[in-house]
Amino acid sequence: MLVGFSQGGILAGHLAANRSDRYNFDAIVVCGAPIDNMPIPDSTRVISVQHEGDPVPTLDFFTAPPQRDNWQTITDTAPGDPTDVSQIHNAAQYSITLEEHLQDLGDVHDLDRFFDTEDSYTQTEY
Repeated sequence: MLVGFSQGGILAGHLAANRSDRYNFDAIVVCGAPIDNMPIPDSTRVISVQHEGDPVPTLDFFTAPPQRDNWQTITDTAPGDPTDVSQIHNAAQYSITLEEHLQDLGDVHDLDRFFDTEDSYTQTEY
């Protein structure tokens, strides 16, 4: 699973759209990123969070989010000051929005394997 905010979300979307033939990207979760026009394959689950008034997600020329079975877009007003761009395009505010809308995502148990449990471990190789 790839996760990214803003430019990190653009990178996550780009990797899923252009490297899925080499890597197995099961899911991406992005906040405040213009990925709506990216050709992300149907085999990758996409969760995109966008705040109303955030200029960054509209950098893909104001296209509507895709209507696909693997793609869910959450659009809401930023929990901070909705007139302050530094609050609208803010990772902490996006985290709050995503948490408030977890119930809207339906069954997220297919994503459980990406999160730590008491029996999990992390292995990093360079």
